[in-house]
Amino acid sequence: MRSPAVFALAVAAAATTWIAQSPSVPAGGGSLRGVACPTRVFCMAVGLTSGSHGGALTESWNGRRWALSKITRAAFSYLNGVACTSPSFCVAVGSEVRPGSGGSPAGFAEVWNGRRWRVTPIPDPHGLGPLSIVELGGVTCRSPRACVAVGDYSRSTNFDGPLVERWNGRAWSVTTPPAPGPFLTRLTAVACPASSRCVAVGQEFTDRIGRHSRPFAEMWNGRAWSPQRPPTVHTANLQPLLAAVSCPRVGDCLAVGGAPDASLALHWNGVGWTRLPALPVLGFRKPFLSGVFCSSGSACTVVGFPGDLSAGGGALAATWDGRRWTPAALPIPGVVDSLALGCSDSANCTVVGSRFAGRPGGRELPLAFRSSG
Repeated sequence: MRSPAVFALAVAAAATTWIAQSPSVPAGGGSLRGVACPTRVFCMAVGLTSGSHGGALTESWNGRRWALSKITRAAFSYLNGVACTSPSFCVAVGSEVRPGSGGSPAGFAEVWNGRRWRVTPIPDPHGLGPLSIVELGGVTCRSPRACVAVGDYSRSTNFDGPLVERWNGRAWSVTTPPAPGPFLTRLTAVACPASSRCVAVGQEFTDRIGRHSRPFAEMWNGRAWSPQRPPTVHTANLQPLLAAVSCPRVGDCLAVGGAPDASLALHWNGVGWTRLPALPVLGFRKPFLSGVFCSSGSACTVVGFPGDLSAGGGALAATWDGRRWTPAALPIPGVVDSLALGCSDSANCTVVGSRFAGRPGGRELPLAFRSSG
């Protein structure tokens, strides 16, 4: 197994300056949870609006400004992730409340054709009832006819299983990968460097009431999914997870996450996982890493923010040069609640998320930053 010192994800000509943008703010506020940028002049961001009813939120960037785009079924739904192969094809995934379920969420996905969004039905795992729970957390697309979405499902309050949905250009088909244990297991992000290779990451709980967890991964070899338990962090919070993954090629992936009091970055070399050194502290406790993008074996960027909201505001975007981290602070006023990263290449990246306008738990406002390189 290669050591982190020879992990070839050096950043060539990576941008170190970030410029604040002005995303559109829906009435009542909102939060952006995912972003995809297939070109230098187009990005699609997704999330949810604030308020008593909530609702799915999408915004597109055309190289000059952000604009809200109308979602097909916005009420009682939210979006966690988005993938785009071009400005005329995107897939957004999340959950919506099932009719007659008393509030239980079902899997939710919409497809963008360059002009409008269209709902695409998500099949449930076999045997789920009307009160079951399904949530999709992340999605990746190799083409408009080949997408993979991941998440979790629940038949009861005491069991979650990992979930994979595949899009073939016409419809979704469901897969339930093996869970490593009897308790909650969920997938949050996925990357597929080849049609026969995918890496999905998330979180595995180790007790029935969900107090303790560890990072979790599933590997697709073209025939079946196999569960793995990557290295973890020792944390007082007891609930570390992997939130994002990027694979510039087969056998070369970077997965990031952590816990409110610890950051975690792991490299997959096709055989095993290696933990990278911890990030430097930038005015707050070790950041939770929520986004990663690697455009090649020589370009990688991560973003993070304080996992402990009581630690105050702040956020960072950091690059890894094969030996050490180079972090840069993002000038965000207030407390950050979420951050996601999307890049068209190593020098053109966008960070989206949300911040609390006042104290944590108050009104949320979308935020966006664009790299200057």
